[in-house]
Amino acid sequence: MPRYVIEREFPGAGKLSSQELQDMARKSRDVLNQMGPQIQWLESYVADDKVYCFYIAADEKMILDHAERGGFPANRVSRVRAVIDLTTAEQGAGMGFSAMNDATSGRAMKYNGPERRRSNVPWTGVERRLAAVA
Repeated sequence: MPRYVIEREFPGAGKLSSQELQDMARKSRDVLNQMGPQIQWLESYVADDKVYCFYIAADEKMILDHAERGGFPANRVSRVRAVIDLTTAEQGAGMGFSAMNDATSGRAMKYNGPERRRSNVPWTGVERRLAAVA
């Protein structure tokens, strides 16, 4: 199923208490339970005046229906076309990555390359400490 990112304009979102955030999450969960398995909430990021939510859903209409039922704003809904991270940059130079999702189909593509990244970039202090323990 496709993945979506939802931008919700929510003035003061970053100042909400833990209890208020928990109440919002429970409301979302309750609506999702009513809607069935064709929509899934992955996670949300709370910023000062916005909340960015990541969902898997059959279509954009389900996202908007969830927002309406829950009383949440959905100012912008965008379908995710690809997922990239640091390992994506390293892939082209023969570097390994453990898994990358094909965002449009939900399939996982595996790379059977080395588990440890290899580059000329010096290790960070955390990586040095972890290597010393191993």
